Amino acid sequence: TLGGEINPSLLSLKQLRYLDLSENDFGGMPIPSFIGSLASLEYLNLSDARFGGTIPRQLGNVSTLHFLSLRGNYELDVKGGGLQWLRLLPHLEHLDLSWLNLTKAPDWLQVINKLPSLVELHLAGCELDHIPPLPSVNFTSLVVLDLSDNNFFSVMPRWIFSLRNLISLDLVSCGFVGQIPEGLRNLTSLVSLDVSYNQFKSLPASLFMMSSLVRLNLEYAFEAAFPIVLNPNMTNLR
Repeated sequence: TLGGEINPSLLSLKQLRYLDLSENDFGGMPIPSFIGSLASLEYLNLSDARFGGTIPRQLGNVSTLHFLSLRGNYELDVKGGGLQWLRLLPHLEHLDLSWLNLTKAPDWLQVINKLPSLVELHLAGCELDHIPPLPSVNFTSLVVLDLSDNNFFSVMPRWIFSLRNLISLDLVSCGFVGQIPEGLRNLTSLVSLDVSYNQFKSLPASLFMMSSLVRLNLEYAFEAAFPIVLNPNMTNLR
């Protein structure tokens, strides 16, 4: 396990493309701003490394990034405007901010909507209590979306149904209420859907026409019990 300060001598590695400092213990120290000078970096994994303080905006200088994970660094302080640097990463395909407190960053969705190359987005356990509407969705290449373990206590946002390339949708324990919209039928590539531990009132009939589904979890998904009749065409379900 690494700890203490990260030596700026990393900057001498001019061709560095892959940097993984995950699963270490940096004791709440800030993410070094000089990482923003690693101009060739494509992969940056800082998951569960106990970084703290504010996220340095210099990370936005690494315009070559394809993969970024800050997952599990719960001591990071993400203030209003604290995610704006993400908009400078046009090639970002994988973003994981799970278990960061994003309650002080109300612009989180507007920022993410500026990432047209995004393929995977993980925002589990970010203590989000509001999911804004989106007039137009720009990250339509998304294949994996994880919003689990948040506190929305609202209906499902309709912009999700514009993500027609989604293969995996994880909405476990989001506090969603009301009906699951019929727009679900737009997600014709969906293989895995988990809406367990919510408070839905009913399911759309279109759900049972989704022959692409392999995994469907409806455990404790409804505020009251009602019968579910599976369509015999859902032959891929396991």
